[in-house]
Amino acid sequence: MTLSTRNVMVGLAAGLAVLALWASGMGTVIHVPGDYPTIQQGIDAAAGGDTVLVGDGVYTGPENKNLDFGGKALRVTSELGPAATAIDCENDGRGFYFHTGEDSLSVVEGFTIRNGYVGTLGGGIYCLGASPSIVRTVIIGCQSDAGGAIACESASPLIEGSTMSENDGGLNGGGALFCWQGSFPIVSNSILWGNMPDEIAVVNGNPAVRYSDVAGGRAGVGNIACDPLFVNVLAGDYSLSYDSPCLDSGDPLAGVPDGGGDRLDMGAFEHLIPYNDLALSFTNTPDSVAQGSRVSWDVSFTNPLSIPVTVDVWFDVSSQIRCAIIMEYRDVTVPPQTTHNRTLSLPVPNAAPLGQYTIHGRVGVMDMIDGGVYDAENFIVEILEGHALSYVESSSGLGYPQLEAGRTELEMGDVDGDGHPDIVSIGDHGSPYINTNEHGIMVWFGDGTGTWSVYQNGNFGYGGVALGDVNNDGLMDVGYAMHHNYSGNDFGDQLIEVALGDGTGQNWQPWDDGLATNGETWGMFGTDFADVDNDGDLDLVSNSFGAGSGVHVYLNQGDGTWVQSFGFLEGNSTDDIVFGDVNGDCNADFAAAHEYGTVYLGDGAGNYVLADGNLPPPGWVGRFGPDLGDVNNDGGDDLSY
Repeated sequence: MTLSTRNVMVGLAAGLAVLALWASGMGTVIHVPGDYPTIQQGIDAAAGGDTVLVGDGVYTGPENKNLDFGGKALRVTSELGPAATAIDCENDGRGFYFHTGEDSLSVVEGFTIRNGYVGTLGGGIYCLGASPSIVRTVIIGCQSDAGGAIACESASPLIEGSTMSENDGGLNGGGALFCWQGSFPIVSNSILWGNMPDEIAVVNGNPAVRYSDVAGGRAGVGNIACDPLFVNVLAGDYSLSYDSPCLDSGDPLAGVPDGGGDRLDMGAFEHLIPYNDLALSFTNTPDSVAQGSRVSWDVSFTNPLSIPVTVDVWFDVSSQIRCAIIMEYRDVTVPPQTTHNRTLSLPVPNAAPLGQYTIHGRVGVMDMIDGGVYDAENFIVEILEGHALSYVESSSGLGYPQLEAGRTELEMGDVDGDGHPDIVSIGDHGSPYINTNEHGIMVWFGDGTGTWSVYQNGNFGYGGVALGDVNNDGLMDVGYAMHHNYSGNDFGDQLIEVALGDGTGQNWQPWDDGLATNGETWGMFGTDFADVDNDGDLDLVSNSFGAGSGVHVYLNQGDGTWVQSFGFLEGNSTDDIVFGDVNGDCNADFAAAHEYGTVYLGDGAGNYVLADGNLPPPGWVGRFGPDLGDVNNDGGDDLSY
């Protein structure tokens, strides 16, 4: 028997009518765990027409699985949806068992059912002679001998706006749905993807599938067979990516989308974020600024939704002769129906090339491959010639190095977020074990008037240092390589390390697994940050001091781990190494003070080749103090040493 189009539409209309009925507020609302500690106790206490409203959390144990409506016309729904509310069967039992003649007025809505396991039918839900409504439900990681997610025996449930993935239907199949004994379920606006050994298995019956994404394809109006592009299956996030083919692909007659768009999305999660409609705006933008000053402007963007939204925020500056230089890239969470306002300020170097620059802003989802979806804004500012420079010493509070003639690297940056530059180094030689009080990460906090106060943390040194935001949280972090790793704990026990800052400049959290694991045994020194592989994260390069430990480039994996992409041991060297863009291809190159060569060109993926060209030989310890900068304004950095 094949359902007619009319029968399907009647079934969908009935399902929508069910939701409208419950939304009208009929019956009593029973709260779990407020009124009853378990879901089954809430169901047992309810009468026909009641709603069992389940709070967020993960529900386990005997009375939170194998849930039985007992033939009642109830709505059992989560308060915050399937992303926040899970029934974990712990590989023993299923989520729901309908077997007492339940019809479409018995509704399950808004749960994630996971880790179900039975040796018979229906690892997630089993409908035996019952036809409930299963709405906005995610079923993942469930197993049975037939119907890993849902099994129907003489049953015709309505399955609306649901997601079934990573389920196993065993020998009889139907990883998502199994039908026999005259079962005619209606599946609409749903995703059946990545189940084993197949998505749907039918012994006797005929499921009507419409406006759904089914792996391998399925006949039916509006169906597709495309990777749904879940956000992160490994992390259990089955919501849809911004470029999912399931967006706006649901039944055009099935209701108004919650988050914009013309149609409902397929699956249990309605994609709520209108990334290209965040109303990014720049105001108070200057037409021109002078060398040695600052360019400042106001930024705002708005979250129009009734839920918080987390977006990528990207600002960069470029000119006709220079590739875009990223000023900021981080996540920002905006509260519901709120406008985010801030003022950005960018220092203009005294030697900045004159001319017009474009400052770009993007807010949304950035994608290094296809660009992403975002709202964008920009303005043009002209850099004018600055005034003649003069200097006044402002060293109050700074001290003299106690050992090694001050052989350490200094960086300046606003470590504590007070708007004033601070000075950062790692201690002169570095430890109380060497009879000096200068050790660890040393920060001289500036007050904006030329007065400094020092704070230090850790027992290690001496060496090189770099400042940057390695985890894109908007706070200044530090990378450093050291001559002596004296510390007996994770903070200072590696020759190369990265530590996350908390915005105070006083507390540092190691974030350095995988660094200095490629033969570095002694005396690492010069350190710098750049985005070597163009993935939006800062990577690290370090050069040894003396002999034997070489040059190493480590790629930031974004989770506190690092992987070497280029490096070598041996050879004599002095201290310094610096990133730049020598050939103007927008990939990070570097110059190192090393016997084997000075300039190395990057390919944007972490690989490097020596490119000393017609430079004279570097000498037995390399060129002292190399640095890179665009001397002749041709778009490529030049070398000084």
